[in-house]
Amino acid sequence: MARPQSDTPLHQQLLDDPVALDAAYDKAAQEFIEVGRLEGHYDGWDESDLAWPGTSPGPYTEETLSQRLKLVRRIEGGIPSRRAERLTEAYQEFRDLESGYHEACRTYLQVKRWFVESGAGTAEDVLSLYQELYLKVIASGQLFSPDTGEEALGRAQVTHVPLSHARAVAEALADVAVSDDPRWDLPVRYGSETIAHETTLKDALQFVAQRTLAYIAAGGLLATRYNTYTNFAWFGCSLWRVLLEVDLVCHHLEAKGKARVVVKRIRSAFPLSKARMIEFVQAHREDPSKLRPEHYWYGSPYSYLTRDMIDEARRAIDLVNRLIRAYLPDREAIHQPEILSPDVSGPFTEYDHVGVYSDPPAKPSRTRRLISWGKRSWTLGRMKKKLDKSSLEGDALYKEAWSASQTWGSASVDVLGVDVDVKIDPEFGATADALGLGSDPSLKTLFLPTHQALLDHPVMFHVLRQPEVLEAMRWDEPQPCVILARTGLARHGVRIGSWSFTMFGMTSERFDDLQEQVDGFVMLDRGESASHTTTALAKALESRPGIIYPMGTTAAFPMQNFPLQNALFSHLPQDIVIIPVAFRGIHSIWPKCPKGNLAIRPGKVEAYFAPPMLGETTLMPRRRSLRVQSEAASLFQAVHISTLYYPNSGESKPPQP
Repeated sequence: MARPQSDTPLHQQLLDDPVALDAAYDKAAQEFIEVGRLEGHYDGWDESDLAWPGTSPGPYTEETLSQRLKLVRRIEGGIPSRRAERLTEAYQEFRDLESGYHEACRTYLQVKRWFVESGAGTAEDVLSLYQELYLKVIASGQLFSPDTGEEALGRAQVTHVPLSHARAVAEALADVAVSDDPRWDLPVRYGSETIAHETTLKDALQFVAQRTLAYIAAGGLLATRYNTYTNFAWFGCSLWRVLLEVDLVCHHLEAKGKARVVVKRIRSAFPLSKARMIEFVQAHREDPSKLRPEHYWYGSPYSYLTRDMIDEARRAIDLVNRLIRAYLPDREAIHQPEILSPDVSGPFTEYDHVGVYSDPPAKPSRTRRLISWGKRSWTLGRMKKKLDKSSLEGDALYKEAWSASQTWGSASVDVLGVDVDVKIDPEFGATADALGLGSDPSLKTLFLPTHQALLDHPVMFHVLRQPEVLEAMRWDEPQPCVILARTGLARHGVRIGSWSFTMFGMTSERFDDLQEQVDGFVMLDRGESASHTTTALAKALESRPGIIYPMGTTAAFPMQNFPLQNALFSHLPQDIVIIPVAFRGIHSIWPKCPKGNLAIRPGKVEAYFAPPMLGETTLMPRRRSLRVQSEAASLFQAVHISTLYYPNSGESKPPQP
């Protein structure tokens, strides 16, 4: 079912046509069941039992509702073990290739330096030669072969085979053949003083390309499996199961003639729940290789969609469980989906040593903490206004504004009772030295932090002034970066009639203006695609040392993880240095759900800095449709997955050294 061409969300359009809604719901349900069959969840079942009992001809019967629930429970119950097996397998391959990838990045830097210093050509020449080999290796088709599970899910259009888009484009390019440039045979030497390799330029660059693409393929597999088993199947089935259980309980209450008014009110919400479920499935089936996807699942509208699905499910569970206790005491209560619990166990869940404190300090109280935070935020607002009226311009203005924001960030985590630790990956230093971080002003850095909670901005401000980060980045002092920020981030405040002001002492609109004028941030209008602002973000790199691009949008539940919106990479300079950052444990401290949540709790966050990754070696060549960079987006998501979550099962989740 193609999404209608309209600015109106799909679920709203479906509500206008109840017949089309029921037909689309039944179709989506049967497709979901088919995915479960392909994945083996119904092994041993009779084929006739896998037909989804449709909405028509009605009316609903207990047998129909029970069969629906049985089908969905089967998938939900089998997902955790299947997810653990498939993710662990993909993760091991990804980690096995990680060190080789970073070694390849450093090799490229050595070869490029030698190439330029020896007079063989420019840095642009090296990149051009490398990309010829890069395309050739992609087109060879030997990097990734999908197994039976991947092929089955691919046929169901709920997942995408890693590197399939890049390979198809590379094979179609007329100039995929490697040129006969005589410099291919130039002798080069790379490695360390203790372990050196002597070979030709061609062999050295091919070594880099093969290791890089093997890592990208493995990252694509890890990200694809995470998206399939966590973001789609486990989450979707869990909330679907809640809807079906509520439906069955309402049926039993109607049969007993109990709580008629309440049941009618509950049932009135069913069409919206079904419409949202259809939109959820449809979003996951969209092709991520489009430069401007219509409604791909990692976008901001998807995040709000899943948040609303969660809020609605939790409200329904609370209400229906009260009815069960009052009128159906022999019936088991509806349990909350395990995937939404901060205590969910198993591999690729949150670390135990971070997150909300189980025994938070008694003083100061939550109210006092929020008041204290409000005072510091008001001070930041006054400082922004003062800077806006000052004579400062350009770098001087940005530096003062950045310092004020970092002071606010550190004060915020302090008064809110949030402890922040910084962990730098052991591979970071070697690549930083090879790059010349801190000594080469031409280098531009793209920080890619995870975006799990509403507290991410103050934590990022705080982290980028910490001694560990300054040392890792080879900075003498904090550097004023530019952030891609959505408008309305400060919209929660005091409302008087039609007028409102935020905790920064101004309207949300005024605060957005100051972030753009004083801080030099790039503002993204809420609800718009990030592709509208990526050109401005890339341009900011011409005068700023780095940019901060939070991945996707704020997560709606602890294990929801998004890839980056890949349109960004079509505008970035090819020699960008990319540093993924994972904020472990931050989601539970200030989650996005429920809507308008202001319950900020004391806890611990661990900011993990992955090693720098080279745009030159890693991003796809800018050839026609390769510019969408969906492969790069999957790779960086895989880095987040592997650093944000604890990869092994077991009761104890110790911190990483």
